[in-house]
Amino acid sequence: MVEIQEKLLLAYEGGPLVPIPEEFLFSNTAGKFLRLRVSHAGICKLIAGNKYSDLFKQVRNPSLSSGPNYKKLLDEIQTGYHRQAKQLLASASSGSAGGEDFFEDGGEQADKVRPKKVLIKDDMPPILELMLDGTPIKVATPPSFRNMVASVLVEETNLKNCFDFLSKDIPNCWGDAGEQQKRKYRKKS
Repeated sequence: MVEIQEKLLLAYEGGPLVPIPEEFLFSNTAGKFLRLRVSHAGICKLIAGNKYSDLFKQVRNPSLSSGPNYKKLLDEIQTGYHRQAKQLLASASSGSAGGEDFFEDGGEQADKVRPKKVLIKDDMPPILELMLDGTPIKVATPPSFRNMVASVLVEETNLKNCFDFLSKDIPNCWGDAGEQQKRKYRKKS
């Protein structure tokens, strides 16, 4: 029996090679994508790179989910999704307005014809191109407007731009890691 496995190892800014779990990778027609779970220790270690490796070692539960740049990334994904959906609805409504041609007499039944419902999810492009602080980032189109997941296209420049943007949050999120005071215990007498 032969078993073949493919693993993805990523390194950023001279940091250590970090194995990416298979659950964080998926493919669609546009390519391979990495789901950014910024509360996962491996993803945080990857984004920390060599620059913040000492700070990463001091943090007990590293996470970048509370950082303003991650929230900005999710907001940009949401606005990009809504922009694409509005364009699809506008193009569909302008193209399906000809209900009068369907009926020969053009009488009462022509007024009762409803426009076709547009399935936005099926017609959305697989990639959204965002601009974050002047740098382009390509992300996967989320499955729905309620499920905003940051999934970045696995390309060298794209990952570098995204990690550069997210690594600006590390001092804000982990900055007080070394300054946390330990709880003082009283001795029993």
